[in-house]
Amino acid sequence: MNLNSENLKPESLEWAKLHIDRFGDTDLLPFPFEYKAIGASWPKVKGKLLSTDLATWETGALRHFLVPKPTGGFRVTTQLDPLDALLYTAIVYEIAEEIERSRPKQDLRVACSYRVELKPDGQLFRRETGWTDFDAKSKELVFSADCHYVVNADISDFYNQISHHRVENALESAGISQNLSRTVERLLGCWTAGQSRGIPVGPHASIILAEACLTDVDKFLLSNGFNFTRYVDDFRIFCASLKEAQKALHELSAYLYRSHRLALQGGKTRIQTVERFIEDLEDPAKLEETAKSTRLAALLEEASADSLYSSTETVMEDEVELDVAREALVELFNFSLAQEPLRLGLTRYVLKRAAYLRIAALQEPILDNLERLGPVLPEIVRYLTKIPTKHLHPNAANRMLWLISSSPVDFMPFVREWVAYFFSQIDETTCTTKAFALFDRDPESGARRCALLVRKLQDTSWPRNRKEIWRNYGPWDRRAVILSASALPSDERKHWLKNPAKSDDLLDYCQAIAAASF
Repeated sequence: MNLNSENLKPESLEWAKLHIDRFGDTDLLPFPFEYKAIGASWPKVKGKLLSTDLATWETGALRHFLVPKPTGGFRVTTQLDPLDALLYTAIVYEIAEEIERSRPKQDLRVACSYRVELKPDGQLFRRETGWTDFDAKSKELVFSADCHYVVNADISDFYNQISHHRVENALESAGISQNLSRTVERLLGCWTAGQSRGIPVGPHASIILAEACLTDVDKFLLSNGFNFTRYVDDFRIFCASLKEAQKALHELSAYLYRSHRLALQGGKTRIQTVERFIEDLEDPAKLEETAKSTRLAALLEEASADSLYSSTETVMEDEVELDVAREALVELFNFSLAQEPLRLGLTRYVLKRAAYLRIAALQEPILDNLERLGPVLPEIVRYLTKIPTKHLHPNAANRMLWLISSSPVDFMPFVREWVAYFFSQIDETTCTTKAFALFDRDPESGARRCALLVRKLQDTSWPRNRKEIWRNYGPWDRRAVILSASALPSDERKHWLKNPAKSDDLLDYCQAIAAASF
């Protein structure tokens, strides 16, 4: 790569498109329909992006959503403009291996999370989550003769507090050119309205930047002789005495503040005796006993942490094996529901696995606990939409309608986004029509959610009522109005779409070309 170039390589952009098409732009939100339209006009889009000087690229409109946490409160997730997401992913693809080389070696099991392994099929990280290394290193150190105390430390609001200037410094330290490092800093500033803190939560590319920013922290702890391991922003330091533990916590806190202006989260940062730490360690044998399934227990390490590439597609070889998995998944799900707070990684894994196997048995406990399961709503909707229509719970549509009409969380855009996607994927009319009416009265992105259902309901009045005012909408809703033209008769649709097809906005053009081809 020419480090002085401000233009992307063609292969970087192709890889970015492949990555997003395969893994999505974020795990936390439905996949935007714009990417299908981009694919239909890819030569034009690719030519435009390749000719763009990254240093002067004007970012598009993004969307923020508040996602519920199992412990209460919310985390903010960001959905970037699709063209921005492609550029961001392509840039990170070009610098990912240099960043990986700058990190402590994987066999040290110090920086365990999200190790880079670029593949031609769009894979960004190693398939192993790194949690296994984190867990194994923790057990190795805690059972050593010299360990009597353990420091558990978690950075407060890590992604939202990362300094853009520190990102630039981290990239330059990893060997990235000053020009490209500053370009990344400028893009981050555009997405935070000029504020100098915070990287987008949601895009997979952000994970690489976050890990780059912690490399110097890892090296600081190593150079000071501390025995530790880290998974994302979760540090564990293993100490011989209480004094050493206090010193380790003090030094880590001081370095994070001096070098990054970051702080540790009070509620999750503590010093424990070895005995107490061991009690808190997850014991896979207990989960195996609870699940009564040695087959599934072999997969449980993937449930301990989120992964883009968890092996949920392991094939069940026969009906007996499928029955064992079904029983185990039901018991694991009930086990997770009984925990306070909800076991997020385990619950996500079980739902992903059940979706792949089309196991319908989880529907009733899910529908009975919809409000509490808000943090895993993406996995719930993906699971329910994988269930064959004849096996879908008869109350599923009503319960999802309740979620946006009269539940305590019915007002949340995050919830409404996923419920709209649910109704766009199932064959049901009554509740879908009621959901459409609710979305149509929603001033915040109601148009986008309606557009997903217009064609399914064969509602021609909705797009007709907006043909003359489509330019009045914001970018995300404007593209939705263009999409809704697919419900119109062919001649009417093609005649009207000539207008957005003339737009100077590249995504409007792509959407118009795609809608015309329905």
